[in-house]
Amino acid sequence: MTAAAGLLTGRGPTRQALAIPAVRHIVLAFHALTLGEWVLGTTVAISAYDDDGALAVGLVGFRFAPAALASLATALLGDRFGRRRVLTATALVRASVAVAVAVALAAGLPFAVVLALVWIDAAAGSAYRPAQAGLLPALVATPGQLTAAAILSSNAKTSGQVLGALAGGLLIATLTAPSAVAVAVALYGSAAALTALAARGRQRRSHPRGDGPREHLRRMLLGIHALNGDPETRRIAAWSCARSLIRGLWVSLGVVASLTILGMGESGFGLMMAAAGAGTIVSIPLTAALVGRRLLARPFATGLALCCLPVAAIGLTSDPALALGLMVAWGIGMTLADVGAQALLNRVVPSSEIAGVVGLMESAKLLAEGLGSLLAPALVIALGIRGALLGGGLAVFVLLLAGLRGFWAIDRRAVGRVDLLDLLRGVPLFARLRVDRLEAVVAPLVSVEVPAGREVIRQHLPGTRWYLICDGELEIVVDGYVINRVARGDSFGARGLLRDELHSATVRATADVSLLALERADFLCAVTGDDDCEQPMLGELERPAVDELARGVGMLSLDPGETLFSEGDEDDRYFVILDGEIEIHAGGQRRRVLAPGDGFGEIAVLYAKARTTSAVARTRVRLVAVAGEKLREWLADYMQGPSPALSRPGGSR
Repeated sequence: MTAAAGLLTGRGPTRQALAIPAVRHIVLAFHALTLGEWVLGTTVAISAYDDDGALAVGLVGFRFAPAALASLATALLGDRFGRRRVLTATALVRASVAVAVAVALAAGLPFAVVLALVWIDAAAGSAYRPAQAGLLPALVATPGQLTAAAILSSNAKTSGQVLGALAGGLLIATLTAPSAVAVAVALYGSAAALTALAARGRQRRSHPRGDGPREHLRRMLLGIHALNGDPETRRIAAWSCARSLIRGLWVSLGVVASLTILGMGESGFGLMMAAAGAGTIVSIPLTAALVGRRLLARPFATGLALCCLPVAAIGLTSDPALALGLMVAWGIGMTLADVGAQALLNRVVPSSEIAGVVGLMESAKLLAEGLGSLLAPALVIALGIRGALLGGGLAVFVLLLAGLRGFWAIDRRAVGRVDLLDLLRGVPLFARLRVDRLEAVVAPLVSVEVPAGREVIRQHLPGTRWYLICDGELEIVVDGYVINRVARGDSFGARGLLRDELHSATVRATADVSLLALERADFLCAVTGDDDCEQPMLGELERPAVDELARGVGMLSLDPGETLFSEGDEDDRYFVILDGEIEIHAGGQRRRVLAPGDGFGEIAVLYAKARTTSAVARTRVRLVAVAGEKLREWLADYMQGPSPALSRPGGSR
């Protein structure tokens, strides 16, 4: 079944992603925020053209350049202060700035004041997309759902840009400029309310990391290194910038073209963007079909071509009807290109690095869009409006044709990574981990090549490695007898991963075999690592501490209704849920429900106190347990005493 069919029948990754309340709220909030941004920008641009001409329109479009510079400082705010908090705070700040814009317009203040406020609004918004990109992998369960969530977010952005520009054009034609900007204020406020709902839907609480400027700079440099050292990621970012350049060029040229060569009047640009909005709507089933598609670089390239050619073609016509038809194709291209870029980025970049990479890419995109807007008036002066449209569109298309070979390399890389995640998800031990946790398991996997006839593990010997078979076949031998054969997708060594036990069988290669290996300490880091700054207990430890702790980790299984610990118990272990759900009770009442990936019990660990809550299995549960005494010892050595973040109110005891 195709992803589009899944969308219509209520099955498939898209509906699964939409079934998650936090994903729904975040997608709707992003749509509202983008609508507000483009209502504000378009309203100010059109009102400025009447007084100051094409240069004023270009300067409004250039607001993305200061936003790009601001992103260097704001891209990782979500990692420091909690991604949901940053999403809500960003929307509230932008609402406040939009109020100031409305007041400035109503008071008749100089254009420079209004322009400065519009630039501040754009700069404030630069924190949003990186925080959102880092949050989505923590909300979904499978790579398919992550692709679906990325596509939904991209559709929300692209449709918001087009419909926001349309709304801005129509509002300025029917209302005063301050009244039109008031609509942007309301949209920003709606975005803040929706992200607040997304935060409320989560059971755990976030806390600030407290990283200083030096740490922030270090992490940004890591993002730069990731882009510089990864040709596929670099290509995706570069072509995303080309798309943004065309958008910035068109927004400025489109205002002028609709008023001059097309003779469509003040509402003309709004009608053009309405046609682009129709293209965005037409593209929704196309993007839904991408969810289940293995090869995404080709639709990405097709979308980029549709971003360029309609702009060039409008330079050859004076027919408004034909121009509107070309804008439908442009809207389809803009959506396909943005969706393709974001989905590919989530396939190529690990979730632990996605926020930094997206932050840098968004900076570059904003700069490209601002440069495109500023370039437009210069092209009009040099080539005229028709020459500017034709030359700008064709120049990017020629570059696209020259770079087609790089798109196939992107697909090869992306497909390999998705195949690995799907292979890992087929292992029962990892079947319920969210994508961010699954990515954390993938990161430390080590490739192992074993020739035919060689033993990988031997019966009655200790081991701390777990193995996943990528290619080839092995035999399981117990007391000299072959009892089973295993192949691609099968795994072995879980006992050594979870307990200090001797191997119960020998595993020997019957042909040349390709394996992926995971050490016990890496497994512990993966399932107990930091999650949106909400799970710091073991994420704060340095590697020697984790290696030592891994020797004492154990796994527990509980049946539905079984009690893990009760109020008053002298149990100081720290737990992380691998599978199932745990209910936390206090005073005979249920306080919250914990899910796979959640950790709890830190207060009893830190202070060796009796439990003040009870933990009861809601479903069948598997948990990792770490001894409190050993954890306290290493926390004291490596953290110089308890961190305030670990004793925050609301922790389970």
